[in-house]
Amino acid sequence: MTKSLVGALLLYISTALSLYGQCYPDRHNTSAAAAWISCQTSMNPNPARGESHWITYDLGEPTRLGQMTIWNTNNPASLDSGAKTIEVDYSQDGVNWTFFQSIEVPIGEASSFYEGNLGLDFENLTTRHLLLTITENYGGDCYGFSELKIERFNPVSTDDLQAANAMDLYPSPAIDHVFVNYVSPVSNSATITVVDMAGAEVRSQQARLLTGANRVRVDLDGLPSGQYYIRLQSATQLLTGELTIIQN
Repeated sequence: MTKSLVGALLLYISTALSLYGQCYPDRHNTSAAAAWISCQTSMNPNPARGESHWITYDLGEPTRLGQMTIWNTNNPASLDSGAKTIEVDYSQDGVNWTFFQSIEVPIGEASSFYEGNLGLDFENLTTRHLLLTITENYGGDCYGFSELKIERFNPVSTDDLQAANAMDLYPSPAIDHVFVNYVSPVSNSATITVVDMAGAEVRSQQARLLTGANRVRVDLDGLPSGQYYIRLQSATQLLTGELTIIQN
């Protein structure tokens, strides 16, 4: 099966689902055919992840995302091939990837009443491409999961996308600190995180944002030279910018 799938095949608009009184509206069968399985590694679209087991989704256009539900491999004979740890990356162009979050997925239940697990909440992240890399399974020779469902909201216009990413970093390249400049529509608290190219969080701090222009200093002292991401996450937005650090 091709690893690059059009998002419309597996991602659905999450509306009120009615199956005429069925007690288990999201149950999943135990058929081995109802799964995506990778038994051989290949070069990941995110070069930082190297040879790995991965799958990408193209949503067709920049789209706001909400909660994700995942059904692990559910066939009794292949539960050990189910994903245990998944690294989630996102991209606007399918070339430059940003780490979002690692998730732990419980082993499948080998039951026709299996209703999946809440994977994570994208919290209105706007993106076009998603990349899921399975880094650990439950001991099997292959890696995979059965099904994925993500809330999709209305597509985002180009103007809205540009406005949603209005975060400026100065100076860049930086040495021992960087200022995060951001215009917040409301007063809000936020977490500012420094993430390396492998997706590891190397520095994190809390910030209180006021309505209007904000300038937050982030200490970079002690971090080695290289490429990093600065991630600002509030209750309403997740913004990411790239930063080069040059140490003397």
